[in-house]
Amino acid sequence: MKINQAAHTYGVTTKELISELKARFPGQKFTANTDLPEGFERTVQEQAEEYAQVSDITLPETTGEITQADEDAIVDSKTQECYHYGILEAVARLRSEDFALDGQLSAIEDVQTFRASYNEVWTLFHQGEITQQELRSQGLSERMEAIATKKTELGKQLEQRQQAQVSIETTQQQLKDKLASLMA
Repeated sequence: MKINQAAHTYGVTTKELISELKARFPGQKFTANTDLPEGFERTVQEQAEEYAQVSDITLPETTGEITQADEDAIVDSKTQECYHYGILEAVARLRSEDFALDGQLSAIEDVQTFRASYNEVWTLFHQGEITQQELRSQGLSERMEAIATKKTELGKQLEQRQQAQVSIETTQQQLKDKLASLMA
C-alpha cells in the first residue's frame, strides 16, 4: 500500500501521514507514492480496534476504506480518532529496516522485470535472425535446385549434340566411302 492510498483509506491527509513518518525516520525521504511496509494495514486496523474497545466506540464494518465513496470526510470524528491512533501506533512500530527491506524487494522486482524484458527482447531478436536465416537457406536451396535442373537440361543438350555430331561424322564417312567407291 502506498502512503497516499493509506491516507485516503484512513481519513488523514497524505501530508499528515508523511509528517508522522518523517518524524519517526528523519533520515529518509517519503513521497505520496512511497510503499509502506507489509503489515502496516493490519497493524493500523488492530490498533484502531483496540483503541475503539478501550474507548467504547463501534467502528464501521471495514470495506477497505472508512471514507464515503463520494466525499473525503470521515464517517465521524470518533472513527477518525480510532484510525488516527492506529496510524500513530503503526508508524511507531515501524523500523527503518522495514523500509529498507521493502526497498530491496522493490529493487529486486525491478531487476527481475528488467531481466525478463531484456531476455524477451533478445529472444525476439534471435527468433527474427533465425527466421531470416531460414528464408536465406530456403532461397539458396531453391536456387541450387534451379541450377541442378538447368545442369541436367544442359547435360541432355550436350549429349544430344554429341549424338548429333557422331551422327554427322558417321554420315560424312559414309558419304566419303560412297564417293570413293563411285570414283574407283
